[in-house]
Order: sequence, then structure tokens, then C-alpha cells
Amino acid sequence: MSFHTRVLRRRQAPLNPYVALADVAINLLLIMTVYLLVSTSIRDAYYASQASALEEKLRSTQWREVCRYAGRKGPNMEFRVKTSKLFAANTADVTKSGGDALASLAGFLKDQQVSERYTCIRVTVNQSMGIDERLAISRAVAVRRFLNRAGVTKQIIASGRTQERYDRDEADEVTVVLELKGPQVER
Repeated sequence: MSFHTRVLRRRQAPLNPYVALADVAINLLLIMTVYLLVSTSIRDAYYASQASALEEKLRSTQWREVCRYAGRKGPNMEFRVKTSKLFAANTADVTKSGGDALASLAGFLKDQQVSERYTCIRVTVNQSMGIDERLAISRAVAVRRFLNRAGVTKQIIASGRTQERYDRDEADEVTVVLELKGPQVER
């Protein structure tokens, strides 16, 4: 018998099922990790493209001049405006200039190209302690009522928060968040 024949006829050690199972599990975890990374980056790119299209529309509105665009956070676009630009002091009454700004926001939100890109609107009024706690909620409801009367048909969620301490940027502000629509999957 030649050397090569002896090597070929050697018995192979039996396969350890635990090692094989661990190998399959590791491969599955690697595949799932790659899938999650790819799908997350695709979804993030989708939301970025949606936000940039809305930002382009936003540039031509008066709302952009009044608010501070806080940027895109995941699937949300966030705008902030000081309560003093929308409301009379210590009331939930919208001022003339505040009404003009909210009318501009309503026009932006009703635009068909804008409206098809988001699912709902969240309005939150953040205010410092020392002011009547109900005022924050009343102001949020006033913004929602104004937008509804102006013809915005999407769902608007209004909430008010009063805290002892806010970050400097969040105190006494109205935050308007647009929840962007997710990517549509064809089946």
C-alpha cells in the first residue's frame, strides 16, 4: 500500500455535534448582525432624504424665521420656538405675530409634498417651575387648536411639561415634532 492510500483510509474523528452547533450559531449571529447594520443604515438614509426634502420646503416659510430647527433625531424632525414668540405673557392666548408664525407652520404642514412625508405631529410646551402648571398644557392645546382650525388634518398630540430644571435650550419653549413616515416595503 502506498503512502497516499494509507492517508486516505485513515478514519476521520467523529464530528462533535456541540462544535457543529456552535459553528452554525456563530454564523447565524454574524448574518443577523450584518442584516441589522445594513437595514439600519438604509433606514437612516431614507429618513435623512425625507428630512432634507422637508428642509428644502421649510426654507421658504416664515415658520423657519421664527423657529430654531433642532434637526432630525431618528425618524423625527424637531423644531423649537420660544413661548414668548407665540403667546402673551402668562396666558395661552396666541399673539398676532404668534398667529402669523403658526399660520405659516400650518401652510407648511398642509403642503401635499410635506403632508405625505409625516404621520403625526407632537406639540410639547416646556416651561419652568413657578408658572401655573396648567399653562403648559393650555398652550399646547392652543397650538393644536390653531393648527386644526387652519386645516391641518393629521393627528396632533399636545402635551405640556413643567419641571424645576431644563437645559437652557429647552426652558419655556414650544417643541413641534414631525414623525416621518417609514419606508414602504413592496410585497
